[in-house]
Parts: sequence; C-alpha cells; structure tokens
Amino acid sequence: MQLKVNGNATEKKTSYKFTKLFVVVTMMITAVFFCCFFTVLNRYNKAAEKERAFSVSQVLLSLETSFLSNFSSIDDCSMMILGDMQVQKLLGGFNSYPDLENIRNVHEVMRKCIDNIPNISAVFIYDFHDHVYSQGSSTEENFVIPLKDLKWYDKLSKTSGEGMIIYGKILSGGMAEAKDIIFARIINSTETQKPVGVLAIRLSTNFEKMLSVSSLSENLSFILFDDTNQVVYNNTELNQNKIFEISTAIVEPDKILPSNIYLRSIEKFNWTFLYVDSADMAYGTIFYLRNLAVFFMAVFFVLFVASIWVISRWITVPLGSLTKFMNNISQEKLCMIHLPTKIFEVQKLVDGYNFMVTRISGLISNITEEQEAKRMIELNALQEQIKPHFMYNTFDAISSLIFLGRYQDAQETIERLGAFYRLSLSSGKTIITVNEEIQLLKNYLFIQKIRYQDIFEAQFEIEDAVKSFQVIKLTLQPIVENSIYHGIKPMLMSRRGVIRIRAYFKNDYVVFEVYDNGIGTDIQIEKYLSEKDRIKIGKSFGLRGTYARLKHYYGNSCYMHFTSSKEKGTTVEIGFKAILYSEEENTSISTIK
Repeated sequence: MQLKVNGNATEKKTSYKFTKLFVVVTMMITAVFFCCFFTVLNRYNKAAEKERAFSVSQVLLSLETSFLSNFSSIDDCSMMILGDMQVQKLLGGFNSYPDLENIRNVHEVMRKCIDNIPNISAVFIYDFHDHVYSQGSSTEENFVIPLKDLKWYDKLSKTSGEGMIIYGKILSGGMAEAKDIIFARIINSTETQKPVGVLAIRLSTNFEKMLSVSSLSENLSFILFDDTNQVVYNNTELNQNKIFEISTAIVEPDKILPSNIYLRSIEKFNWTFLYVDSADMAYGTIFYLRNLAVFFMAVFFVLFVASIWVISRWITVPLGSLTKFMNNISQEKLCMIHLPTKIFEVQKLVDGYNFMVTRISGLISNITEEQEAKRMIELNALQEQIKPHFMYNTFDAISSLIFLGRYQDAQETIERLGAFYRLSLSSGKTIITVNEEIQLLKNYLFIQKIRYQDIFEAQFEIEDAVKSFQVIKLTLQPIVENSIYHGIKPMLMSRRGVIRIRAYFKNDYVVFEVYDNGIGTDIQIEKYLSEKDRIKIGKSFGLRGTYARLKHYYGNSCYMHFTSSKEKGTTVEIGFKAILYSEEENTSISTIK
C-alpha cells in the first residue's frame, strides 16, 4: 500500500529540524541520566552485596560449625558404645550368650551416653536376630521397627562403618508421618571385624536449642534438607511450592536463586542448609549513596519534563489527528489506516503501523496453527501419562498374587492387562467404537478389583444402539479412575462402593454417565472445567484433561456435566455428537465445530 504525502519543501525541512532537535535533546538527557544513575547504583550494589555477603557467610558458618560440633560429640559417644565389651558380648562378639546382667550393663552404657549429651533422646542397638535393645524417651510407649523393615538400613549397610545421619523412622507409634533424625553406624565385631549389629542414636528435633540459634539471631530463618532433599526442619514462612522450587537448586548448581536465599552444603553428610536473609543491610554509606541516586533522578526528571514540554508543542498537534483516527479503530480488529498527512513523521508512523498490522496478522495466523499443534501434543502426552502409572501398579498386584499362590488370578490379570493395552494402543488410532471403549474399561476395572478386592463393584447399562458409534479412546477410564481414588477409596470401607456406567443415545448425542456412591464433594467442578480449557502438563489427567480432549475434537458439539454432594456420591455425564465409526477414518477425526 502506498500513501500520498502532501506538503512543500519548507514544511518537510522544518519536520527534519524538529526530528533532529528531538533526537539530540533526548540523547543528551538519556546519557546524563544513565551515567549518573548507573554509577551510583553500581557503588550502592557493591557496598550492599559486600555487607550482605559477610553477614550471611558468618551465619552459615556458625550454623555449619554448630551442626558439626553436635555430631562430633555424638560420633564420639557412638564409638564408645561400639567398643564397649558389654555391647560386644551382647551381640556375640566374644562367642558367648548374653544374660540379664549383660543386658543391664548395656542399658547402663546407653543411659550414660544419653545423660552426657543432651541432644540425644534415645539409643537403639539391633542385632541380626530381630532383637532390639533401647534406652531413652518414647521407647516404651511405642513399638520399635525391626531392622529388616527399616527403609534406611540398606543404605547404611553399604557404608564402610562410618557414621551416617539419616532422616527416617525407628518407632512405629505416634503419627504415621512422623520421622526421626538418626545417627547410625554398623557395629563390627572386635574379634572378626565383621558386622554384628547396628547402632541407631535418635536425636532431638529442637534445632533452635541444638544449633544455639538464639545466640546467633532472634529471627534466624533457615531450612535443613537431608541427603535426599527432604525437609528435616523449617522455621521459614516459605510455602511448599517455593521450597520445592528452591530445593531443586541443590542438585542443579547453575540454577539462579532469589537474592535473599543462600545454600550451604555440609559435605561430610551431604545435608544442606537453606538460609533466608531478612536482615536490613542499609548501613550509613548505603543510605548516602541511595540519597545521592534519588537526587540525580530528581534532576533528570526536571530536565526531562522541561524538554518533553518544549518538544511536545512541536509534534503533538499534528499527531492529534492521527491519534483521534486510531482511537476510532475497533480494539478487537486490526485495520489498515488511510490518512493523508503533510507531516513527515506522522506519515512514517502511518506506514509503520500499516506494516505492523500486516505482520501481526500473519504472525497471529502462524501462532494459532502452532498452538493447535502444541495443544494436540499436550493432550496426547496427558493421555500417555495414564499408561506407565497404571502398569507399575498392576505389576505390583500381579507380583502379590504370585506371592500368595493365586496363579489363576495372576494369569487372568496378565491377560486382562494385555487386552487393555491392545485396545488402548489400537494400532495408533485415536478413535475407537463405543463397544471397544467399554471393553477397555471392563479390563481396567477387573485389574482394579484385583488390586482393591471388594471395596467396590461395577455395573454396566449399555444400549446396543450406541455400540457402533465412535468415541475418543480412553474417554471413560480417567473418569472411573477419579471415582475409585477420590470417591470410593477415601470411604475407608465404611460401605461398599458402587460404580455404575451407562451409555445411551439422546437427541443425536452419545451420552456416557458415570455414577459412584463415594464421599462426593462440594467443589464447583463446572467452573474448574471452564477456565479456558487449560491443561497443565504434569498434573493428573482426570476431568479437565478428558473435557479438553472432547472440546478439541468436537468443539461445541460436546458437554460435560458434574453433579456431586458430600456423602451422597458423584455423577459425571459426558455427551458428544453421535457419529458412526468408519474404518477409513480410524486414525484421527476432523474437529467438529
């Protein structure tokens, strides 16, 4: 498109003069501002970072020193127990059997260790004959977990006798999620130098007292991670998502952390401190530099406003007509501007705007196509997430059946699993018949009943008229999985669960209805589904993923209704346009709008 420019040589020369003056003034002001601002800012940042780095290094060094100091005394105590003759005798180190006197002497050794070191709450000695000897708090009220059932024992057994700090469990009483901080090491015979037992020292979880936090700062905020990046202790105000995000920096050293977050690794045990710096680092010099920066910014502002006022009088009048015309353009549409003008700069703006509109229109078209392809990839990725998760659980169930000698059930489960994956793969087809979808679901439910036995029963009411219609593969499975895991399983066997699956024809639509008598919910799932049909890769497939797949393939020719109430169960109804299955189009389906 070509736009005609009207005006004489004098007007064009004046326009060039205005442009030159504007550029010169703007460059001068910008140069002065950036020179002053970045000079002051650079000095300010260096001073602040120097003060901050020194303060933080002292805090982290104090935490690490206190941590290692505590475990040094605990290590000495453990060595004393390992070399004690009574302990060696108890564990068979002197080829003799322990008696009551021997056991009392060992308990006395453990008691002395607890009395001498305040941070020790209990001591446990395991032999390899399922015997446990313990002293300390909470050892009488709870059951001690046998050595073979301790998850951390395999890890300990691979060491060469050195002490390890473990975040795990010793006692089975109390809260199910409660864990202990344990200093453990293998006990070797002093005669044969072969392992004869395990020593486990349970430590106090009062880290403020253990690390003498109060002597460092009244408001010291830190997190302690173990060697598997589990949070052992946390007194910060960071939420779980933020902690998880930051913890990845422990295994990703190149990851950039927030400016007030610092990590320090305790190499001996591979544990990590995360320190949150909340101290005020603004000292006298920094205050001065900041005030100086504010002064220069104020000077720049005055100069800038004065220059803008002068220059604006030269350019705003001709731009007014252009602005008025552009304001009349619909904000929802990109339209070309046809505006005859005598001002050279305005003419360049019009030409640039029209060029931009042309490019943006093309980019929008390209982005739309790319987003459609990306959405298809995301939907397929979400669908594929079902398979490995389900496979692992099924193999666990088959393993249990074989262990229990239920070989017939194991064989049938394997056959059902094979049938499930044959149907779910479907030679790469996305579309299958309703009958195949129902058979796939029956195989899935059979396997789930093997896993969960009699906690639910499945009922099918399928009209023959709908069996030959097409449906997107794995439409029902995520819905039924939600019914099991979020509806029936949480009832904890208070009543037997029922899952009823119906399929029928209604007003040119194939309708699926999945009902369960589970715990129900008051959450407004309809609102959850309507949030621009977004799917987040990595989250559970569930209702949102199924609904998004339906919307992608059927457009407005589908729906999903959700009805639920507390303790009364849940009903999910899915409807989509009825289309007979065709072998010629069995790999994909065009989007129906």
